[in-house]
Amino acid sequence: MKPLELTISAIGPFAEQTEISFERLGKQGLFLISGDTGAGKTTLFDAICFALFGEASGSNRGVDSMRSDFAKPQTKSFVSLTFSHQGRQYRVVRNPAYQRPKLRGEGMTAESADAALYQESGAERATLATGFTPVKNEIETILGVDAKQFKQISMIAQGEFLKLLYADSTERGNIFRRVFHTDLYAAFQKRLKDAEREKRIALEDSEKQLLRHFSEMTGEALKKEALFDGEELLSVQEKRLQEMERSLQETDEALTTQQKRLSELEHAISEGAETEQLFAKAAAARRLLETQAALLPEKQAETARLRKQRDALDFVFPLEQAWKTAEKMRVNRQRGAIENAEKEKQAEEILARLQAERLLLDAEKPQLEEKRSLLRRLKADEERVWQREKTKQETERLAAEKSAAEAEMQALQERLTAQETAQQEWQAMLFMQEKLLLEKKAQEQTITRKKEFIESIETLLQQKTDISKKERDLQGMQKKYLASEEAWQAAKAAATQAETLYLREQAGFLAENLTEGMACPVCGATHHPHKAALTENAITQAEWQEKKAQEETAGAALRRASEQAKVAGEKLLLAQEAFRTGCERLGTAAEGLYAEKETAEVAFKQEIALLAEKQRRIDEAEALRPEKEGLQERIAKSQAALAALQKRAEETNTALRQKQGEYSLLQAQLGNLTAAVLTEKCAALQKEISLAEKKEFDLQETLQQTREKKERFLALRKQAEQESQAAAKTEQGAEAEFFAVLREKSFANQTEYEAYLTERTVLECAEEENRQFFAALEKQKQLAEMLAESCAKKERKDVSALEEERKTLLTERAAKKQMADETRKQAAVLANFLQNARKEWQERMHAAAAYLPIRELSRTANGELPGKEKIAFEQFVQGVYFRRILQAANLRLQDMTEGRYLLLHAEKAMNKRSQAGLELEVLDHYTGKSRSVRSLSGGEAFKASLSLALGLSDVIQAHAGGVRVDAMFIDEGFGSLDEQSREQAVQVLQRLSYGNRLVGIISHVSELKESIDKKIIVKKGSAGSSIAWQE
Repeated sequence: MKPLELTISAIGPFAEQTEISFERLGKQGLFLISGDTGAGKTTLFDAICFALFGEASGSNRGVDSMRSDFAKPQTKSFVSLTFSHQGRQYRVVRNPAYQRPKLRGEGMTAESADAALYQESGAERATLATGFTPVKNEIETILGVDAKQFKQISMIAQGEFLKLLYADSTERGNIFRRVFHTDLYAAFQKRLKDAEREKRIALEDSEKQLLRHFSEMTGEALKKEALFDGEELLSVQEKRLQEMERSLQETDEALTTQQKRLSELEHAISEGAETEQLFAKAAAARRLLETQAALLPEKQAETARLRKQRDALDFVFPLEQAWKTAEKMRVNRQRGAIENAEKEKQAEEILARLQAERLLLDAEKPQLEEKRSLLRRLKADEERVWQREKTKQETERLAAEKSAAEAEMQALQERLTAQETAQQEWQAMLFMQEKLLLEKKAQEQTITRKKEFIESIETLLQQKTDISKKERDLQGMQKKYLASEEAWQAAKAAATQAETLYLREQAGFLAENLTEGMACPVCGATHHPHKAALTENAITQAEWQEKKAQEETAGAALRRASEQAKVAGEKLLLAQEAFRTGCERLGTAAEGLYAEKETAEVAFKQEIALLAEKQRRIDEAEALRPEKEGLQERIAKSQAALAALQKRAEETNTALRQKQGEYSLLQAQLGNLTAAVLTEKCAALQKEISLAEKKEFDLQETLQQTREKKERFLALRKQAEQESQAAAKTEQGAEAEFFAVLREKSFANQTEYEAYLTERTVLECAEEENRQFFAALEKQKQLAEMLAESCAKKERKDVSALEEERKTLLTERAAKKQMADETRKQAAVLANFLQNARKEWQERMHAAAAYLPIRELSRTANGELPGKEKIAFEQFVQGVYFRRILQAANLRLQDMTEGRYLLLHAEKAMNKRSQAGLELEVLDHYTGKSRSVRSLSGGEAFKASLSLALGLSDVIQAHAGGVRVDAMFIDEGFGSLDEQSREQAVQVLQRLSYGNRLVGIISHVSELKESIDKKIIVKKGSAGSSIAWQE
């Protein structure tokens, strides 16, 4: 990039528009920008950097104060830079945000920051980008560098020389990280470090578990060194388990033999007991049979008495009930015949009274017919009264229509006159609307730009609020992590203590169930004179496992809290970077966002108000368009409507006269009769007629019902008399049958029969009891005979001797089984321990295989190899760039110091335990020794820092894709040099300007004016600064 022309207006000390043509300096060579202090020399560099990237050239100056205090209020602040790059010519125009007078009214308003980029080719110009940030992005694409790189390779600002020279290793590493983007190597180191720590923790956890399993098997608290003999320890315990299993097999075989003999004894004891029970049952059966045989005569007499009671209940008693039922039916039928005869007589009396009432009603029928005739005449008069009212209403309606038509004709005539006047006004309004539309379009463009600016600020303000929230979230996550870490440490300590206590008590646990004669699971001895005992604070395996589970839960919570804090931190960094980028894009500082927003909103609201007023006037005209455009047609329609209305009014008048005649005729016929009077009379007369008709109907109904009742009672009386005669005959037959059966069943008389008669349930119970006695007697005979036969076939045994042998065998077997159970339990525990230990041993081998390579890789990348140089991966990469920079810098430094000084990279750390860094030393060839760069004098330090800056510029150009820099600017620093050193520095810069490159120097040193021919003189004045050329 080479500047061709720079225009500054109301920027810094330059009050008026000032133009600088760099083409006057030629295509290459040195030029000097000189002037008094505060005249504005550095402002020229700031203007170039602001035009390109929207930033000042130095890190200690911002763009908020670029507006000139000398400028007149109406003078616009902007910078215009024309430059060439890779054979093309560009022009960029950029203005900062500042306050300017309002175009209308009094007071100030905010001018938003803006920019535009054009590509020029002769008289043609193409727009490449518009907007403060889009222009910056486009220029970065064209030049291939950003603002930071540009200031490092093309524009070395005042006060920036010594930063890189005097920086310590950490600061220099941070500079190189930003310049060469080596942070990805640091991230790679961290990922390796995290992976190494994760694998190491996994291996340590596996070894802890393995030691715990080994301790459980041996009953001793083992150290980590025991892991070296892990395979041998596992083999010993596996052999011990096999020996336990062989012993268990022999014990199981002996127990099976004893169980077989026990089964035989139990079978013999069972048979002997059954035989004894059989003899006892036979004796008891014989005794019971003798007792039952003594009761036999009494039971036989009771059987005859029960048979007599059964005859009375089943044969005689039903006939007695039939006789009594027939007698009761005869009495009921006689009583019914008498009651129906009484009801028949009452019905005859009522019928005679109703017939007399019917004769009276027949005499009143002529009067009822006269009332009906009068009612018909009244209803006819009522209809004519309603016709008269209807005619009157029609007359009134027609009169109202006539009045309305006359009023409507008058209104229509007035509307025609108004439409003609509106037609003339509409033509004038169309002309005004065209003018307002043109003004509105221009104002809408202004509003769109202001709205976009406000929305961008609002987005930044929201991002700022989100950043504050994310910071609070991160603090909360960090506090949560610290609390989780404290809880994990406590749980870990408790689990470790519990593990130590449990492993310490293994001997006591194993000896707790150990009995004399039982093999010790540790030493195998069967004699235990001094068994290990549990201490007071001994804990069980379940308690230890619970502590361990609590540790794992706390560890999981710690890892979750760490991950959450990490995610919150990453989100905060992303939000901060987005906020910073947004502020740079708008060209405003973060603390000035609210002020910028308020200023922009005030201006936006003013523009909106003006636009709304124009839109209102346009809308008023547009709203009238549908009405106004059809105005002529509506006038013609109004005229047609007026003619039709006149015709309708004449027709209404004719109909009105006709209805008035009809009303007069009806009024003469009816006089003062009203519908209300006629309606009242008709209602009263209708009520009298209805009552008479209802009375006649009710009487007829009552007569018919009374006749039917009389006939029904007559039929019932005859039926009851017939049934009474039949019941008397049935009663006589039932009485004869009863006495016949009484004699047949050998009852002397009715009194004897009644003595034997009893309740059915009582009789059935007595019969069942008698039957059960004889059945039990027969069953007992059969049982006694069967038991006697069984006893004759059995032989008695000595059950006591068999029981004694069984008891002895059970005692021996229980002792042997208890010992086998203890051994089996120990074998199961040992097998479980072996299985867990073998599994954990495999997991440890896998963990070790995964950990060792990543450990070496992490130590190598992070510079932690023991006995090696402590150079991390990122520092190694930065060291490569550093050596390139020093190589390029020493080419200039040797010229400026006549070969005395050489900048060196101090690669060796003070000792192998310290991290090697990016330390810088200077080799003094006069003494042959290296020393710190801070020992250089002021002039020597300037030479070294200038060489270092030029070397950094060369390397950055190469690193940025071979960016070609056709112009370089250096601000101050020459005041500390003597005459010889100054000449040497100028010679180096002169050589730097060879090959179509311009090198500009800003300085107020008078001696430089004699060494450099091409000069731009900045003059300071009371009304602002100005530019003068000296060639």
